[in-house]
Amino acid sequence: MKKSFTFLFMSLIVCTFCFAQSMQEPAVDGIYLMGTETIKFIPPQGWKTIDFDHDTILNFSPENIDSSAFLGFVFLTGGYDIIFSSRKEIDVLKDMVETMKRQPGYLTVEIINFNGFEAIKSTSSNLHGKDMQIQFFKNNKQIVVTFSAGKEEFAQLLPLVEKSFETLEFISSTK
Repeated sequence: MKKSFTFLFMSLIVCTFCFAQSMQEPAVDGIYLMGTETIKFIPPQGWKTIDFDHDTILNFSPENIDSSAFLGFVFLTGGYDIIFSSRKEIDVLKDMVETMKRQPGYLTVEIINFNGFEAIKSTSSNLHGKDMQIQFFKNNKQIVVTFSAGKEEFAQLLPLVEKSFETLEFISSTK
């Protein structure tokens, strides 16, 4: 079941990127409304937003190079809360790490501090490239940040993406 969910989620992100590729707009240093959260994020310089009609997904890709790379934010639960009746978020993250370590394709899986949040950082490899994902919880919402690129451009673009991650700021929440 967990493998199916992970595969389904990754397929959703890839399909979303493919369909939205033709609907790009220049990225602006700015504020984005993501479901119930308002975030401030500065994408890597020269990256454009991929615009499509969903208020809990935000994607960017390089504007001036022929690239399959993208950086995406997904607020998985939208307006719904995840309730941890008797478990702490860190315990849920630890269980997720152990599950992910047993799945094929993951190169690294670890718990990190991501802008003040305990988070899972994972890297994985597939036929077309590499992915880095950061997953964390805020206000009972699961947030997944994904960076994906071809194998050669992954290493080249990763420092730009990580620098942009430092700009992520949660401004307000309607819940």
